[in-house]
Amino acid sequence: MELEKYKKLFMQMIDDFGYKLNLDSLKGIDYFLPIIQEIRKDSSVVIIKFDGEREENIYTVLASGKNLGNEEAIRLDTSDLEGGLAYVCVEYAKIAWGWEETTSI
Repeated sequence: MELEKYKKLFMQMIDDFGYKLNLDSLKGIDYFLPIIQEIRKDSSVVIIKFDGEREENIYTVLASGKNLGNEEAIRLDTSDLEGGLAYVCVEYAKIAWGWEETTSI
């Protein structure tokens, strides 16, 4: 999966939503908190799991909620925490909020 693309899409998405964040690079979860809070406001759940038993794909990022319709959940196991968060946030926004990419990335 091309998680670098999702990081760029996430930056585009938060700009479209009017968040003013310094996004030279996505490092850590702080950049994702505004969107995670919006997902929570939808009565949805976001889970970030750090798995000490795995050597690869040590992070699981999951969003679930009624706004995802038939999908019910978006999940990714990855070794790239920021990429996984970007993927889940972007896919949630596309499904639950109807967000669309405005530029080709």
